[in-house]
Amino acid sequence: SLGDPEVVLLSEAIRHAPALQSIRLKIGDISKEGIEVLSSAIRLAPALQSLSLTFGGISDEVVQVLSEVIRHAAALQSISLSIKDISNVGIKVLGEVIQLAPASQSISLDLARGVGDKSVQILSDVLRHAPVLQSIMLDLGGISNKSMKVLGEAIRNTPALKSISLNIMRDINDEGHKALGEALGHAPALQSISLDVIRISDEGIKALGEVIQYAPGLQSVSFSVKDISDEIMHVLGEAIRHALVLQSISFGLEGISDEGKKVLTRAIQHAAGLQSVNLCGFAGDLSMFDDISQCKVLFQ
Repeated sequence: SLGDPEVVLLSEAIRHAPALQSIRLKIGDISKEGIEVLSSAIRLAPALQSLSLTFGGISDEVVQVLSEVIRHAAALQSISLSIKDISNVGIKVLGEVIQLAPASQSISLDLARGVGDKSVQILSDVLRHAPVLQSIMLDLGGISNKSMKVLGEAIRNTPALKSISLNIMRDINDEGHKALGEALGHAPALQSISLDVIRISDEGIKALGEVIQYAPGLQSVSFSVKDISDEIMHVLGEAIRHALVLQSISFGLEGISDEGKKVLTRAIQHAAGLQSVNLCGFAGDLSMFDDISQCKVLFQ
């Protein structure tokens, strides 16, 4: 985790490294001056194509400087930003740059802070007008059902979005789950979904099942939920069994019954395109899954 002294030394190296193509840095307590030095080096690195930066807390001043380097680093083809704590002002500044990124770039954004209603509104505007944003990870802390609808509408209108990861830390009702399902099912480029939810209703799981079964490009699903009923497992099982292009599933399901395990086993055995199954998220005894070894699937 780099501070100002390390960043200054590293920036000098970056500036004079003629063949350096990729940088991945974890940055700790850094000042505006420190990020300015790093930004200048990044902009002058002649061969740099890929930039990945992870921040803890980040001030609005640092976000402003970071935005400038993204705006003017013409050779960058891939940008990945992971930020633990950022203000709504910072999200807006960063969003404006993402919206203006050239078509040659792919951008990945991970906001680990509990994102509330105001942040969702700002992010939704970013998503809707971000032609190169391919991946987004959000920790949705205090989001309301109304905001879930707003976010869902933005997701389905983000043209290049291939991967989405949502950590939903509070209950949303059937309306919110259905809005999310509708969005995920109609996102034109979506290939990968990761959902970590505290609790999901039967209507919510039905919406997710329809996404798994009918989304035209969906190849990978990762899903974690507590206290899942047999009825929900039957819905999921049917979706997996009939999924059009699904290649990979990963489940963390607490409270699943023996009947639920049997349902999932049968679904996996009959899923034609499934190549990878990860059941490491299951709590308790996995002996019910012994007959999965007969399936033509690759365990990770």
